[in-house]
Amino acid sequence: MLLKNYKKLFFLKVVFLAIWFALFFLLNSYTSSDISQEYNNNLVFILDVSHSMNVQDCENKYWVPITRLALAKKIISKQMEIYDKYRYWLILFAGTANYYLPPTLDKDNFLLYLNNLNTGLLPAWGTNIYWWIKTFLDSDWQDSSAVMLTDWWDNSDFATQKNNIENLIQKTKNFKDFYIIGVGTQEWGMVKYPNGEVLNMSGNIIKSSVNISVLQNLSKILHTPYIKIDNERNIKPFLIITKQPNSFQISDTHRTVIELIWSLFIIFGI
Repeated sequence: MLLKNYKKLFFLKVVFLAIWFALFFLLNSYTSSDISQEYNNNLVFILDVSHSMNVQDCENKYWVPITRLALAKKIISKQMEIYDKYRYWLILFAGTANYYLPPTLDKDNFLLYLNNLNTGLLPAWGTNIYWWIKTFLDSDWQDSSAVMLTDWWDNSDFATQKNNIENLIQKTKNFKDFYIIGVGTQEWGMVKYPNGEVLNMSGNIIKSSVNISVLQNLSKILHTPYIKIDNERNIKPFLIITKQPNSFQISDTHRTVIELIWSLFIIFGI
């Protein structure tokens, strides 16, 4: 009789153990699959690092004057706080465009790079939108959500690039989840080198202001929204991303089943 009861108890233990392992591997498999999908969302920041981004016509949240570049960094950091669980990557542009940081899940490393950026990283001066668009479209990450931050102010630059940009866009589909952020004001400010020295060409001090009409025209060509930000207090979660990352959560039913099985293991001494 004792042997018979022991066999029944042993059989129940084996059954419960099998069920527990089955649930464990099922949930673990679902979690791993979900994590792989969770990071199929890419957010690229395309940042203007021309010297005009050193114009100090913006404000932080305490109304203290800061440069356009400093505000652009704050905008990027804020969006990363809101839209986490993405691969982040960075394209820098001035007279040319260049990858600065390829797609990464490491937010801390990304922010470290971002905070150390200055306007002396690219050799060519000016603001060449065409090259960052080409860099972006030539990459494997065209489906990324994207945010461009710039203070483009030169009408002549836009006029010479407009046809090239339009021809390039016609060869591709329209951007999705793409935003143009105009950083700075329309007040003219002195352009400076990263060390604070005023940019002087042939005895003329160079000044710049944000050219809203140029950026609005660019937004029409790219079929994207244009947003103007000139102080930290106005930074809001402006992205409307169509591809939202998934997040895995154990339902109440799953949790109850797991707790019940665990309780039975304890009762039967497993």
